[in-house]
Amino acid sequence: MTGPRSRVLALAAAVLLAATGAAVAAPRVAIIGDDAAAVAATRKAAPRGVEVVADIPADTTLAPAELAASHNLNAVLVIEVDHGKRTSSGSATAYQGVDGAELGKARASGRRKAVAGKLAKAVWKRLGPAVRKARGPGSGSTPVATATAPEVVPPAPTWATARPGAAGGDTTPAAAAATASSGATGDGVRAAAAPTGGRTAPRLLELAVAGRPFWRRLRYRDDIGDRLRPYDLAANAVGGHLVVRPGVPGLHVIVAGELAIGVNGSRTTDMTAYATRASELTAAVGYGLHVAGAWVSAEVGAGQQRFTVVDEMAGAAELVPDVRYRFARGALVGTVPLGPRMGLTLGAGWRYLVDTGELESAAWFPRMGGQGVDASAGVDYALTPWLSGFAKAELRRYFFAMHPEIGDTWIVGGAVDQYLGASLGLQVRAL
Repeated sequence: MTGPRSRVLALAAAVLLAATGAAVAAPRVAIIGDDAAAVAATRKAAPRGVEVVADIPADTTLAPAELAASHNLNAVLVIEVDHGKRTSSGSATAYQGVDGAELGKARASGRRKAVAGKLAKAVWKRLGPAVRKARGPGSGSTPVATATAPEVVPPAPTWATARPGAAGGDTTPAAAAATASSGATGDGVRAAAAPTGGRTAPRLLELAVAGRPFWRRLRYRDDIGDRLRPYDLAANAVGGHLVVRPGVPGLHVIVAGELAIGVNGSRTTDMTAYATRASELTAAVGYGLHVAGAWVSAEVGAGQQRFTVVDEMAGAAELVPDVRYRFARGALVGTVPLGPRMGLTLGAGWRYLVDTGELESAAWFPRMGGQGVDASAGVDYALTPWLSGFAKAELRRYFFAMHPEIGDTWIVGGAVDQYLGASLGLQVRAL
């Protein structure tokens, strides 16, 4: 009996080891999607030998490699679906966990109710082999987790950030909900996350500081008698912004400010210098979502920009009127990834002026009317999962029609007050 019993025990041990090895070798995959039906269908259609770890909200701020490092994933699937009136089209992109490299794409289209199932089949048919071979954080040449503790690869930072300027800055981008809102259950991210020290939720706060040099250029149009002087000033300023995500997917609140103090750059014709002060403060509420691989957000807010020359003793004709532009603002901001660590953000806004300060006073242009626009373009580079650097070019432009009448102090057809600026700074993501 010893021989047969030994053989039975050996066979049982071999089966147990094989089963354990298969379980260990199963690649861990997370699915990110902006369409609940497509995500659910893709998860349900996952073949044997693939462990679907969790469905994470599409607006997570974590890049694929960072997400993989946080949850010990071999691959991340990003699913996007565009719905038309009758038909829909969807796409899925697979990223490797160890480095965030793109493994391939799958696409499907059809009737709105059928596209989720079609896309799920296309995903595993086209991307399944690549997902099985995908390498996770700390892995070697195979996607198999070994019995020894793997080397922890520092998570690749996210490119999706939100900054003011084009979005109360140029937000980008930026995402918003905690993973807890995804409703992940026992097999979700929180239960399945490996103890790598990674995060299970997007950052809820973002804080940035920057140097913001700018150039102001004020020009009048149709100045009868050429009595008003043009105005140019280059100055340095400091700025910053705070982004708060209250826990609703896609929703964010952004507050931004800029301040220049003690700039003695305003001079009269006799070269007397006068202190110049400039500042701006804006606040906005935004909502964003993924559109064709980019993060696009719309923002609505209000703000005030001031520019003051301390020239009360210089005479009105010598310098320029003090301005206080109070405005309501609407903006669109788009962020496109340029790589695992870098992103490009473009923004544009309209400023509906409700007050211009001294400019519309009886001493200057009492019947004037005007509006404003702004635009920005910038890049950011993630240095760590919580710190990134950014550079940005900005334009703020106000344009006016003065509607002069006979007897007015100044007979001017219109004016353009333009601010060209740049930002270079650092942004910290926390919580």
